Amino acid sequence: MSTPIQVSPPTNDLTLSKDQTLAEVVKVTIPKSGIVPKVDVYFLSDTTGSMGSAIASVQRGMVDIVNQTQALGSDVQFGVGNYKDFPAPEPNRHPFVFEHQCNLTANIADVKAAVDTWKTTPGLDVPEAQFYALDRVAEPPGGNIGWRADAQRIIVWIGDAGGHDPICKAISSLDYNITEKSVTDKLVAEKITVLAMSLRSSGALYGLDHPIEGVSSWFRSNCGNPLGEAGQGTRIANKTGGILIQGVSPETAVERIIAELAAQITTIRNVRLVASGATEPFVQAIAPAAGYGPLSRDQDHEISFDVSWLGNVAAATDTQVFNGSLDVVADGQIVGGKTVKITVPAIIPPGPYEHIPLIVELYEHWFTSNSLGGGPGRRLLLSQDTPNLATPYVMNNLTTSLKIRPGPNFDPNADYEVSFYRDPNYISSQLVLTPGEYPDLNTGPIRFGDAISSVKFNQGVPPAPAVSPIPVVAELYDRVNYAGRKLIIFEDVDNLTTYSAYNNLTSSVKVFKGPNYKPGDKIRLYDTFNGSGDYIDLEPGEYPDLQQSHTFGNKTSSTKFIIGDGTGSEPVSPGSMEYAHIPLIVELYEHWFTNNSLGGGPGRRLLLSQDTPELATYLMNNLTTSLKIRPGPNFDPNADYEVSFYRDPNYIGSQLVLTPGEYPDLNTGPIWFGDLISSDG
Repeated sequence: MSTPIQVSPPTNDLTLSKDQTLAEVVKVTIPKSGIVPKVDVYFLSDTTGSMGSAIASVQRGMVDIVNQTQALGSDVQFGVGNYKDFPAPEPNRHPFVFEHQCNLTANIADVKAAVDTWKTTPGLDVPEAQFYALDRVAEPPGGNIGWRADAQRIIVWIGDAGGHDPICKAISSLDYNITEKSVTDKLVAEKITVLAMSLRSSGALYGLDHPIEGVSSWFRSNCGNPLGEAGQGTRIANKTGGILIQGVSPETAVERIIAELAAQITTIRNVRLVASGATEPFVQAIAPAAGYGPLSRDQDHEISFDVSWLGNVAAATDTQVFNGSLDVVADGQIVGGKTVKITVPAIIPPGPYEHIPLIVELYEHWFTSNSLGGGPGRRLLLSQDTPNLATPYVMNNLTTSLKIRPGPNFDPNADYEVSFYRDPNYISSQLVLTPGEYPDLNTGPIRFGDAISSVKFNQGVPPAPAVSPIPVVAELYDRVNYAGRKLIIFEDVDNLTTYSAYNNLTSSVKVFKGPNYKPGDKIRLYDTFNGSGDYIDLEPGEYPDLQQSHTFGNKTSSTKFIIGDGTGSEPVSPGSMEYAHIPLIVELYEHWFTNNSLGGGPGRRLLLSQDTPELATYLMNNLTTSLKIRPGPNFDPNADYEVSFYRDPNYIGSQLVLTPGEYPDLNTGPIWFGDLISSDG
């Protein structure tokens, strides 16, 4: 297409932070062209046995096709070729697979002479070798076909059957396999539009879109089982900006060819705005998505597109720049557009002063007036742990008075303390003070003047960590009727192998309502890792034999909670509220849950939320090396929680009492309780 296209605004230079939105109206101006369209048309026909009537019709009407097309005021040239099938050459069947007969020319006599030589021959099966022919014709300008570089290029493809896919190297003697995708990619790359005239035959009722069936044993033995699918002709025509006309008859073939060529030359079928390049993911929507058309080439057109931009890239420590374009695509070809640059600003990393609940003021002398006269001397303000007052503050062993006052993030409900140490790095004698003013550290009851070398802040009770909701809880068993090893699921699990060595073991399941349950919530069991593959959904209830009830025994590899809309039925089952209140979750790990110098992962993992008299049920007794105690959905930040771990089942033997937190190694001091836990409560 030679019409110049204007886009307004002509460029985009946008800055988009995460989740930021922008709206833009892009105007595309398509001026009336005073240039006579230059068009190259290549006639490519199937000349196998069932095409006789259609070929005869085109041969009779070829002069009309050429004359009427050229009468549109266009600079049109025509080329001719035809295709058959493999194997070829073969006596009494096909003399060739594809024959290029006539280079692009304006000489009507040469074009008609080439078409008049079309002659049908019988083949081995129903599909034909059109992909080989299209591959040969889809070449750059200046090659064997004679495409002109500045011309609109069109293939008029006439056929009545689907095509072999793939056409393998073994039969084509090329160094690559030919497939629908490879042919489409070549046609699009060379900006060749395909107008497909699809005729019906007794063996292929859907013509060029017919399913690929009836493939010969010769073809299968050379290229394997066919991969082609129904709809080849439509897909190729659509992706190249053309059209497939279904149900063309020999009587109407010439008429339809003339009409479709006229439509291509005198109209623009469709104009769309398409995002491409690295900025494409930032485009949330372009409206109208289907674009505009048909548009006459003899008129000026101004069309508008609404573009919605969305920042969907998180900020990083460095500025990120993405480059792409908004392309104006007319009949499958890019005819204009504008460049797009999107900058994602760098994140400003949180510094040490982002959160300041307390400020400590250290004074060299008394900060109050005193009978000896003089001021408070040197002063130092701190808001974070300081391991050494000597460097760079030159304030070690100089503090006579101090203040601890609220900062901008002070929480009046928190219990703040600050520890002052006699030596650097928080060692030796310690003075612990709460917020307030201390005008003289040298007198009783403190008597710690001029002795402070390091300072450590206790920032109060930290906020409760984020807690994931638990809609349902599932107990998995590796035998039917809830026997064998047991595993409790409180969260989505992408890989049951790495999670707890429990892949493909689940034979029976109990599903309970969790603290955040609402009707319709359920758990989904997948037969593949990462929540993929086949799956079954289980609502609260009991499932004593998954193989019998769901044909899903010993198949579970990953799990995921499925959240309902709250309006479904509410299943009732025995013990369905057993997990309705979960203030704490205990995570037991077979190995260290942190990275370690010996390598390896955390091994088997077990999550618990209630008293457990016997860990052997879970095959986890005397195996725990590290653990975490974390808040559940019903965690109370004001409660004093403790969990007791026992050496023997049924809560007897030596006892380890821990509060919520992370314990990366139970084998070392001060705990010394590794691999000894058999029950907890």
